[in-house]
Order: sequence, then structure tokens, then C-alpha cells
Amino acid sequence: MKLPVKMTINGQSYSHEVEPRLLLVHYIRETVGLTGTHVGCDTSQCGACTILMNGQAVKACTFFAVRWTAPTS
Repeated sequence: MKLPVKMTINGQSYSHEVEPRLLLVHYIRETVGLTGTHVGCDTSQCGACTILMNGQAVKACTFFAVRWTAPTS
């Protein structure tokens, strides 16, 4: 079962349906096509996947894409 994801990345809105287990780093790279975020160690130790989420630095390999869905207005 796929779930809806809506978010804004670098000022552009994106909306997709994704598997609940899809990591945010893979959503950004594979679904959206923004390859600046990298997968380094697959254990969240290296920081290659670090992004800014609402002004906070977070490791995108530790979040599911559905968790970061923006509220609809």
C-alpha cells in the first residue's frame, strides 16, 4: 500500500505516492531526482545524507519519506 507524500524541496513542491518504508534520502535522490544528497555508510554515521529540514540539520537516511510530509493547507 502506497501513501501520499507532499513536500517542498528547494522551493519546489513535490507530490508522490510511495511505499511507507521508503527512506527520505532515497525519495530525494530516486523519486525527485535531486542527487546532491548522498548515501554514504547506510548506518547514519558518516553524515553524507545530511539535509536541512525546517531549519534543522538531520540525516535523511534516518527518516521515512512519509514522516516528512508537509501539512496540507
